[in-house]
Order: sequence, then structure tokens, then C-alpha cells
Amino acid sequence: MIELRAWASLGGMSLLILGMLMILFGSYTYNVNVPKLESKTIFENESFIVGDIKVYKADFSKNITVTCIASIKIPATDDIGEINFYVIQGEEFQKWERGEKDAKLEIELIKTKNFNKSFKVDNEGTYYFVFDNTFSEFYKKELTFSVTIEYLTYVEETRRNYSIVYIGYLALVIGVIVTLYGLVRKPEITWM
Repeated sequence: MIELRAWASLGGMSLLILGMLMILFGSYTYNVNVPKLESKTIFENESFIVGDIKVYKADFSKNITVTCIASIKIPATDDIGEINFYVIQGEEFQKWERGEKDAKLEIELIKTKNFNKSFKVDNEGTYYFVFDNTFSEFYKKELTFSVTIEYLTYVEETRRNYSIVYIGYLALVIGVIVTLYGLVRKPEITWM
């Protein structure tokens, strides 16, 4: 019959071997899709004069954020000017052009000075950026206009998992302790 010391030594050595195998072969790699926020400039510092109405348009896909930035001044005096600014999606733009009051506007800024406004695109399609200066009979406006979009893309990254290796180190430490206990422990003498 094998004594308790021998069982402890064998168990400890088994843990040592298992721990070493886990350390050597326990790590593995896997791929994960990581979201990355990207941005793109659609109009960059476009300068133009608005007498009555000026319209720019751009096509956008779903789930992007569009940021419109503009500075407005009166060319004759270089003073800060005001303008009406609207962002309107395709079919709604047709309603707005016909003068219908129920046209849905993504952005509506009335007599605004310099602005920095954003909106989220829910429906892909053509969007119109309307600069309306019809309220001002005397002054044309000079604008500098920029539009940027932000959207999420997914980039595949390779990662390495070491969790089994860490468990292997733990098994190795426990294996050393149990093996030493089995080798160093004094045998029990039983009286018969």
C-alpha cells in the first residue's frame, strides 16, 4: 500500500506537468471586430456669396453623423451677418421648394450667425443644405461652409488570450508546494 506521502508527491508532480503543459501550449489567438470612428470631409471651407438662396447637396448613407459649420459675414462691411439655414432630405426638399408648410427639416436655423450643428442620418439619400437670405433686402452674405461626416467602421484585430497560461502558473506553484510537502513530510508511524 502506497503511503500518503507518495500520493502527495505523485499528485504534486502531476500538477507540475499539467502546469508546464498549460504554460507551453495554453495561449491562443483569435480575431475580433473592433469599432473605429472615421471621419470624412464633404465640403471644406467652401466660400460663396448668397444673394437670395444658395443650395448645396450631398448623398449620405444611413447611420452617419453630419456636422455643418459656417461663418457668415457681410462682404461690404466685414461685419458678422445672419442667414437662415436648413438641411432637408430629398422628398422633403421638393415640398419645401413648393412652399408646403409641413416639410420636415433636419436642421432649421433662423437668422443665425456663425454655427456648428450636427444631425444623424436615419434615411439614406440626398440631403440639401439651403442658405436663405431672402429676409435681407439690402445685404448679400459671404459664407465659409464646411461639412464633415463621422461613421463607424469595423476593423479586424488579432488578439492573444493568456488565461490558460496564468492558470498553468498557478497549477505549477501548487504542484511545487504539494510535491515538496510529499517529499519533506515525515512518515507517520502507526502502532499496531
